[in-house]
Amino acid sequence: MWSESSGYKNASKGEPMVILDFLESIGEGEKWFCGIGESGQKHVLPMCSMGRGEEGAIMFEERSVRLGDLRGFECFRDMEHMLAMKSSKAEIVGMKWSMMKMSKNKEYRDAAFAFHKKWSSDVGGTSYELQMFLARHPEKEIK
Repeated sequence: MWSESSGYKNASKGEPMVILDFLESIGEGEKWFCGIGESGQKHVLPMCSMGRGEEGAIMFEERSVRLGDLRGFECFRDMEHMLAMKSSKAEIVGMKWSMMKMSKNKEYRDAAFAFHKKWSSDVGGTSYELQMFLARHPEKEIK
């Protein structure tokens, strides 16, 4: 990752907030690039293109995600909320919610329905996948 204001930064997949903070800090018209290797097996930096403000793309493994498509990482924040409510990443990715949790917890059920209504059209898209990659359970940290 590199931008005119923050310089070069490096982060592992266990440091999603470093990546998120970097992407959120990109100013209007600022030059930047960012490559994120999901598998850790590919060199993505050489495939990155220079962005300018929201006009630019993050290279996520072999897929390109426009920064502007992330809409302020609102989906990411909603994903983290669902994870904090004890959803699994698999439930969020597939939008297949635990019927046991939904029948026992009205707050969870309401949150799952709201998440589904708001984000179901984004499922399978690269911006959704990138935000899911960055989202973490509050108590979990990847090493």
